Amino acid sequence: MDGQGGSFTLWEEFYNASISLLKMDRYSEAKRLAKKSLNEAIDIYGKFHSSSGMSLFLLGLISQYQAEYREAEEHYEKALSIFEKIFPPNDNVLLSVLQNLAFVYQSQGKYPEAEQLYKKVLKIKENEHGKENPEIISILCSLANLLKEMKKFEEAESLYTRGLQILIHQYGPDHPQIGDIYVNLHKIYSILNKREEDKQLYNFLKKHSDYF
Repeated sequence: MDGQGGSFTLWEEFYNASISLLKMDRYSEAKRLAKKSLNEAIDIYGKFHSSSGMSLFLLGLISQYQAEYREAEEHYEKALSIFEKIFPPNDNVLLSVLQNLAFVYQSQGKYPEAEQLYKKVLKIKENEHGKENPEIISILCSLANLLKEMKKFEEAESLYTRGLQILIHQYGPDHPQIGDIYVNLHKIYSILNKREEDKQLYNFLKKHSDYF
């Protein structure tokens, strides 16, 4: 961003202070300063500048942490409308907005909308990093969690299994996230009556990991 003397510094001051308060779980104060940063960005740079988008993204995060999902959705959608015009599709900030927006859709029971966004992010990350890269584990698990919630158990199983294989291949069987994925797979195996698969996976992890 091209700073304009003290005005840029004031936006940055409000924005950074809001992030610091958010990290301390002081949501009301964080939101107040995030709104100040948004007003400052709009006054100086306009509604469609990246700084305005970042303030909207921050407001979305704060609302999300407060479980105010409708408000978070509104902020994320506004930020998205800005970022899609100025960032390439594989930009990390843009992908973060998409993934967070998918989460708030999911939290409100808007499953088709959430599924569409999760799959969009997954496809972009696969194209960027490859299908076996640890960078895709977060979105794999997010999409798998959604599909499990939608009772699309076989699709969810496939994604959890992919994530598990990547983790074991990249980090070994002691990575802490492996246990979380196994818990979800165990539930799905029980629902699908895949007792043998569940037994084999449990025995493998128990033998090779200190987690169990």
